[in-house]
Amino acid sequence: MLDIIDNIMEDILDWYQEKVKGFLIYLEKEKAYLLIVLDNVDMISFVARGEIWNFFLERTTRTAEFRNFVKQKKRGPEIFGVILSPNEIAYHIPITVLMLNNGYILFDPEKILEKEKSKFNVHIKEYKEGKIIDFAKVKKGEVVDV
Repeated sequence: MLDIIDNIMEDILDWYQEKVKGFLIYLEKEKAYLLIVLDNVDMISFVARGEIWNFFLERTTRTAEFRNFVKQKKRGPEIFGVILSPNEIAYHIPITVLMLNNGYILFDPEKILEKEKSKFNVHIKEYKEGKIIDFAKVKKGEVVDV
């Protein structure tokens, strides 16, 4: 699946070039969530961003890596894309908090994702069938954005 994600990232980089500010991946079981940080998407609706993501995901279906994955697993890969602007990363939308806490930064030339990741003093952990927020490292009286 990682080779498919690599193809998607390369395609996005070719298409948007210097407007791409970062990529972060969060892997959960057999699912992958890709956070894409793009300049100037503040005014684009989330529906339109979903269409942008689907455009790039659809283009990968033509690759050998995608076909090999489908042959091997008998299904398509579960890859989800979240497109945000550099400003929106600071809003701490729950999915981005999860991704920043548990994901891996793949591309971050301006250190936007690294700066946001360093702001968190909480950890999200697996618990039974869900996730919980571990506040063990939060000091008494400290204010934490969740």
